[in-house]
Amino acid sequence: MHNTRQRMTSEQFHHRLQALQSKIDSLPEQHREMLRTAANEAREQHERMWNTSARIDDIVADLGLIVEHTKFHVAACQCELRELDPEGRFSL
Repeated sequence: MHNTRQRMTSEQFHHRLQALQSKIDSLPEQHREMLRTAANEAREQHERMWNTSARIDDIVADLGLIVEHTKFHVAACQCELRELDPEGRFSL
């Protein structure tokens, strides 16, 4: 079975990260540096994933435009072929 977790928004992530950093600041000094490093790594990973997701969204939008352009181009070619070959000897 799939374990589905609800996705956290970027705003929720940053809110939780700030809460975590506040808690880290209240800990003894000997534990702070390691936990700050882990929190910073989590923030950096979140930013990388967010940027990757944004790039994927852009690529999907571009692909949608390419598909629409291709469909338009095929329709135009079919129309032109009908004009050039009214007997329908050639198909597209």
